[in-house]
Amino acid sequence: MGSWQLISFTVGTLVVSCATNAWARSDGTTYGVGIEQGRSFASNQTVRAEFAGDAQNCLRLAAAGVGTRNADPTTQTAGGIIQLSGPNRNNTLWAGLYWVILDDAEPTHVNEVVLNGTPVVPEALPVTDSPCWRQQKAYAYFADVTDLVQGGPNYVSGLDDSGQNNVAPESEGASLIVVYRDRFSSACEIVITDGNDLLKFGGAGRDNALPLACGSGLPARMWVVAGDGQDAPDHQYWNDATLGGGDNLDASDPKATSVVRSGWDTDGFDVITSSSNVASVRLPVLGNADCVNWVATAIEVGVSECRTVSVEPQTWGRIKGSYR
Repeated sequence: MGSWQLISFTVGTLVVSCATNAWARSDGTTYGVGIEQGRSFASNQTVRAEFAGDAQNCLRLAAAGVGTRNADPTTQTAGGIIQLSGPNRNNTLWAGLYWVILDDAEPTHVNEVVLNGTPVVPEALPVTDSPCWRQQKAYAYFADVTDLVQGGPNYVSGLDDSGQNNVAPESEGASLIVVYRDRFSSACEIVITDGNDLLKFGGAGRDNALPLACGSGLPARMWVVAGDGQDAPDHQYWNDATLGGGDNLDASDPKATSVVRSGWDTDGFDVITSSSNVASVRLPVLGNADCVNWVATAIEVGVSECRTVSVEPQTWGRIKGSYR
């Protein structure tokens, strides 16, 4: 039912920034004043999938997530509900599940993650240092869950979690990014990238150049999936123009039941395409900058009206009637 292609290539290189004058807060996070003076670095995200829509291949994008940190204090795992609007098991073309675990070593339950009652097959994304927590590392994962996604609530479980704040392991959260067939509208193109970029201390930044082909001046909707966003400044940009109020990654995703403290975002932004199409996350040079793991970016470009062409035999009278 329509063509799609999967492409993987390196978009940029990861550069690690350093900082001085770090200090700890009572909640376990640490912050500092950076020495990079606002310099931006290239992202290590790569293109996971790219889709082209047309008049007979009406494709849309949906994304949603849930914060899961310490959701279940009785086990060594956590989970929650990701609420989706638009996709269902009959119209999903592609779906990816993303999650991050903070730990001192590779999580032990990584092969036990379940979506809607079925185990997923995890693929490790790049590992970074911890985003200002006591755990040493941030482990990010992707799983193709095209055959598992359902409309409405999607139940994810099995994420490594000690059940105790700032005690390894801790799950940050989980997000679904879904490409689905729609009856009445279609994006000109859809691109999903993923990687795992750490922004730590003031002045750090990442730029992710999205390889869009549908042209400039088109309305688009972009989602940024990130872990550990909290009440400290971080700035999202599109082609060097700031988006939102300066602290968009602020644990805005719904929290799983019993979660007290969380840090997970699946944030959407309305943007306009240009000749460059660069998504960025940057931290301010001075003050209590946030610490963030930028895991994935998804964008749909140029959504317009779309009518799928029926494959069933039609009379001319029926075809004329459908357009009245």
